[in-house]
Amino acid sequence: LPWAELFYNTSHHTTIQMTPFKAVYGRDPPTLLRYENGATNNADLEARLLERDAMLELLREHIHKAQQLVKQRVDGHRREVEFDVGEKVFLKIRP
Repeated sequence: LPWAELFYNTSHHTTIQMTPFKAVYGRDPPTLLRYENGATNNADLEARLLERDAMLELLREHIHKAQQLVKQRVDGHRREVEFDVGEKVFLKIRP
């Protein structure tokens, strides 16, 4: 769950036009470097880092897919409306 939270908080959100991390801390999140295969002689560490990278990629795919589904649902209720210059329109403002 911490990896999912990290990825969510460091992903760009269209609503706020930045990452939640940047909204809270005022700076871009630190980059989580991908593990370079063979960079360590410790087999256990290498296995954990490779597993971490695979899990992060899977999380990235799932969160992106969920965001796209939400966008499709929301966009399904929207419609393009064009108005002529001088045409009177009703503007509904929510508090």
